[in-house]
Amino acid sequence: MNFTNLEYFLLLAEELNFTKAANKLYISQQSLSVHIAKLEKYFNIKLFDRNNPITLTPAGKCLYIRAKEIFETKSILETEMDNIKNNIIDEITIGATISRGSLILPFIIKKFQEEYPFTKINIYQESSSKKLEEALYKGKVDIIIGFTPSDITAITSIFFCKEEFFIVVPKKILEKYFPNKEEVIMQEFQKSLNFNLLKDCPFIKMDSKTYAGKVFDDIFKEQKLKPNVYINISNIETMLSLCEEGLGIIIIPKIFITTPLREKNRLEFEKKNYYFSIQIPENNFTISLSYLKKKKLSFNGKEFIRIAKELGKEYNLD
Repeated sequence: MNFTNLEYFLLLAEELNFTKAANKLYISQQSLSVHIAKLEKYFNIKLFDRNNPITLTPAGKCLYIRAKEIFETKSILETEMDNIKNNIIDEITIGATISRGSLILPFIIKKFQEEYPFTKINIYQESSSKKLEEALYKGKVDIIIGFTPSDITAITSIFFCKEEFFIVVPKKILEKYFPNKEEVIMQEFQKSLNFNLLKDCPFIKMDSKTYAGKVFDDIFKEQKLKPNVYINISNIETMLSLCEEGLGIIIIPKIFITTPLREKNRLEFEKKNYYFSIQIPENNFTISLSYLKKKKLSFNGKEFIRIAKELGKEYNLD
């Protein structure tokens, strides 16, 4: 079996007519029959039912799908080899929000460059998913990582993870407000999620204009409580740092706690804080890898998405 055999097979599978296929290939019908016979001998199975008109057998249909994949891979390989030979560097531009990008991109890009060291990566960052969408429409980026866009007619989105939220309660605060009752309070709170138990404790809150800030507001609105907001802030990493110093309770997206980049500090973080998942009212937000439908995604783009999805599952982000 060789590429010529497969090339001739593909054309015949599409034409389903020996005469038409042979004419397009500028060879005789007999020569075309010889190539098909070689493939059938190689696989030891019939690829065509030679009735009138001819049809593909189940084996022929299988080979048709795989042969197309082989030629697509062959084309990509030839391009990559030419690029390496001529010192041409492929590149891809990834868009992500500043906060989320700092957590997600490092471990994805590390893995991607291990597999594709000759591909240049450009990072484009914005303060919000909405601004990333605008950059996508303008052609500034190939792929964005952010909240799933609503425009499904123009954008293809591949699920990456659900935006879950954690509450993080510093042990210093519990020791101050509930001396000798820390574990009991946390067990009771985890069972009931009754924020009234923590109403006197200081909270650190993201600005209400941000998504995390709106989630915070919705939680307390639902429970008809007014939280003791000690610090109002607009940067989520700074909020987490302040919490780790024991300055306030926070409500934060799961990924900022469970990202692989925090694994080194996991034990230290757990020594200082209680944290667990909480249910958010009407939380249907998901994080996706999105690209424009009208702009054909490159091989590198497809591979970036594949690697991101695999790592998302590996690190339990999905």
